[in-house]
Amino acid sequence: MTKKIFITSLLVTSVFILFAGSVSAVTPPQDDRLDRERFLHNEKAQELIKEKEQELADRLIEAKSKQKAIVTPPQKDRLDRRRYLGAMEQYNETVDQYKVSKEKLLEMRAQYAQSKDAENKKQFEDQAKKYLTKTVESLVQRLQRIKTWASNHPNISVDVQDNIVTKMDEQIARLNGQLDNLDNKSLDELKVLAQAVREQLGDYNNAVKEAVQMAQASYVNKVWGNAQNLLARLFSNVNILEGKGINVVKAREILSRATEKLSGEPSREMILEAYNDLRVLVTHLKNAITQNQ
Repeated sequence: MTKKIFITSLLVTSVFILFAGSVSAVTPPQDDRLDRERFLHNEKAQELIKEKEQELADRLIEAKSKQKAIVTPPQKDRLDRRRYLGAMEQYNETVDQYKVSKEKLLEMRAQYAQSKDAENKKQFEDQAKKYLTKTVESLVQRLQRIKTWASNHPNISVDVQDNIVTKMDEQIARLNGQLDNLDNKSLDELKVLAQAVREQLGDYNNAVKEAVQMAQASYVNKVWGNAQNLLARLFSNVNILEGKGINVVKAREILSRATEKLSGEPSREMILEAYNDLRVLVTHLKNAITQNQ
């Protein structure tokens, strides 16, 4: 019995020594009660900061994984930009050729009006065919440029890209179809063809307008998603900075305004304003951190 009491006492003493040692490693200054309370407060703040940082890291990982799943078109690189610039250059060249062809057509028409002989008629017909060809080519090149721009834009969703490309291809097929058997058409038939091309311009312009609107809407939706992700991250960062004693009054005001702008069904202007405000807040927080280092 005495042996058991001795062993028990020894264990209790050992536990006390271990416990005392672990407490001494983290014991706050013993000057007064206020110092101890400050120490415990700082210790809790550090734990809270670590929790927030981990939460923020988890959110960032989740946001990145969602972006990869939703993400827009193929990865953008310099090659994509070169394709767009190449399409733009080709379009400009075609437009220049169209303008030259139009000037020559006006000359041939004036010449034919003065003397409607067989030779002038033939020259007028040939130039009319060239002019119609260049007209259609310039319209097609514009559609090709829109296709290239949309399919390589990082802020346009894949679904919208496919929709735009489909609409542009439909217009391109119709325009190219207007030139079928062009070489065999008479002057009167060329006039009918020119009228058909002009009539198609209504559908053509509507298709272009719709494509631009779809692209803009897709862009705004992408910005809206980015703004919401950024808003959540900034809320976490502001809480962390506040725990470190940094003044975040202005930051919370900006967050409050941005939250209000992004709530409900915000307009395009409200979304862009909120996103810009949040980007400004990022700079503000960086400066605040630098000043408090």
